[in-house]
Amino acid sequence: MKRGLPLFIIFMAMMFIAAVARSARWPQGAIQPAGNAPQELPTSGKWFSTKWGPSFQPTNGYVPDQKTAMRIAEAVLVPIYGEEHVKAEEPFRVSINGDIWTVKGALHHEPGGNAEVKLSKKNGAILYLSHTQ
Repeated sequence: MKRGLPLFIIFMAMMFIAAVARSARWPQGAIQPAGNAPQELPTSGKWFSTKWGPSFQPTNGYVPDQKTAMRIAEAVLVPIYGEEHVKAEEPFRVSINGDIWTVKGALHHEPGGNAEVKLSKKNGAILYLSHTQ
């Protein structure tokens, strides 16, 4: 029993040293590149705390442009309606009103209507999804 306490103290000291070394290597404001991350990482934005650790939010939001909004909408629509059906609605029309992107499938005067997805520019959340008949 007496041998267990010193081992526990040594183990806890090692864990503390490892934690301090890790935080010194990656300060909260530093960008942590992934293994195959692009060389030019975003620098305009802010860091905030999450339960998983520091997270970066770009100034222009996670969905900064039409191309990104369209890709997210397609990624959501394909599992629901199928790739063939979604591809048949191209080209998509993408517009923005305030911080809300709207992505609509093209109407080709065929039965089945078109898809519409609204998503947040700030965080990429799907706010609305519909498909007309």
